[in-house]
Amino acid sequence: MIYRIGGKKRPRPVVATQNACRPLLEAFEARILLCALHDEGGEGVHITFIDGLNAPVELHVDPDEPTGMVGPTTADLQSQQTDLFTPITGWATAANGLPILNSLPGAPTSIYLDFDGDTGSSTSAYSEDADLTTYNATEQTHIVEAWRQITAYFAMFDTNVTTQFVSSAPKAWEMIGNGAGGATGGYAYVGTFPNSSPEAFNASGNATSRESGMAHELGHVFGLQHQSSYDNLGVKINEYISAVDSLHGAIMGVDYSGTVHKWFIGHSATGVTSLQDDMAVISGKIKAKEAAGGDGYRPDDFANTIATAAPLNVNGGLQYASGIIERRTDVDAEAISNRQELLSFLQKKTGFLHHRT
Repeated sequence: MIYRIGGKKRPRPVVATQNACRPLLEAFEARILLCALHDEGGEGVHITFIDGLNAPVELHVDPDEPTGMVGPTTADLQSQQTDLFTPITGWATAANGLPILNSLPGAPTSIYLDFDGDTGSSTSAYSEDADLTTYNATEQTHIVEAWRQITAYFAMFDTNVTTQFVSSAPKAWEMIGNGAGGATGGYAYVGTFPNSSPEAFNASGNATSRESGMAHELGHVFGLQHQSSYDNLGVKINEYISAVDSLHGAIMGVDYSGTVHKWFIGHSATGVTSLQDDMAVISGKIKAKEAAGGDGYRPDDFANTIATAAPLNVNGGLQYASGIIERRTDVDAEAISNRQELLSFLQKKTGFLHHRT
């Protein structure tokens, strides 16, 4: 979710009376902001957060990529508003201790993360100790975190990332286990979705330190080729494209390159004339398993117009929202419910508060 303040100012008169002060906001042209740091035009981004004590906390990001963010950290916000960022601290388990996790129950498709071994593919279970039959507290924590990260990579799609096997669900089936993944730590069979047996394999280490590698192999199952790079003559120079910068790493390239890993639109390994839209490929496979009218993406979670805007959640002096941008065209509208906080927000800032994908 990107919050952006900016655009050309277009002055409008503000009518003030003795009893009322009413700011007039005018929406500027629609725009898609894939990344605030790389918005065309090079404008900086400045946001004021109001903490639980009604004290302003400033965040400023320059168009030149910074070495680190300046402003409130997650820890700062957690210390002030304890229930805004709730970590996963408890979960149901099977009898052997395997966490039972589902990201979107009822979805028409699933991504099955299989941690307990598979005799058909001779894959050992995921384990960090000598006991391959049960899952201790540390192993559970790592499984939950791996599931959480895969859930984030596939959050925009109409699919349930789960650790439970459901035979009837069209699924992408990925094995994570000791010795799985071959010499490279991961491999998959391209375009095999839906699976009736495991078609993607990752070493146990991927679940603790390289979840992007798990997403990479699942991408193959959905039909994705590698994102590659070519020279000006169309000659392939890299099978796997590296991150453009720290915020733009290709899941289907060098998946661990960069800090933020994303689905890309780029030239695939099949040739310089082949343009692969990763999200379009995945959503197309899921759409085929949806009811009529689906597009492969998760149902929209917020209304898209000012008239139907949902009120922000309120916690002390802070108003906030949490949601998912499912499509590139998605617009989520939220409403600030406290007039005084709106005036405080606008005291120094001008422009239109807008967030998009």
